[in-house]
Amino acid sequence: GGWVGWFGFECGHAWEPWPWASPNPAGFPDYAFSRYRRSLKWTSDGRLLLLWGELEGGSKAEQKEVIQECRDFLRLAKEQSHGGEFWDPQELSPPAPLESPSSYQGKVAQLRQWISEGELYQANLSHSLSGLAPRHPRLFYQLIRERQPTEMSAYLEVASHLTLMSWSPERFLSVKG
Repeated sequence: GGWVGWFGFECGHAWEPWPWASPNPAGFPDYAFSRYRRSLKWTSDGRLLLLWGELEGGSKAEQKEVIQECRDFLRLAKEQSHGGEFWDPQELSPPAPLESPSSYQGKVAQLRQWISEGELYQANLSHSLSGLAPRHPRLFYQLIRERQPTEMSAYLEVASHLTLMSWSPERFLSVKG
């Protein structure tokens, strides 16, 4: 377990006076952090670990309950697959950009201008894509983990209707001590 959370791109306005994006259209908050007593961790060699912090005076019954909850979580994902269909084949289409190519090119030009003026020396311009979400996000995450293992991925069920999945090639922040 431990602290888990994220800072969304939309919360950049708290630190920099730049023309940041409007609130996230999917309903995600600008940032969120929570402390969890337990978590599942996939290692780069494909092992799955259950991590949890026991309360003082914890019992064997609590240990069994935690292990069963995690097994149920994983079992439910597999049962929901219905043959592995993640999207409705009638509605399947690749995700599409939410902005026009000319709008994106305008942002590139603006960044180049800021770099030439010395306002920035490096930038990472990204854009949003929109498409149908997988029907079974837990199973979708598990299958991607099998095909693309990385230690910097994450799966969070934020609310009953929001799921955050992330595959990062690197760690952004590490705190020791």
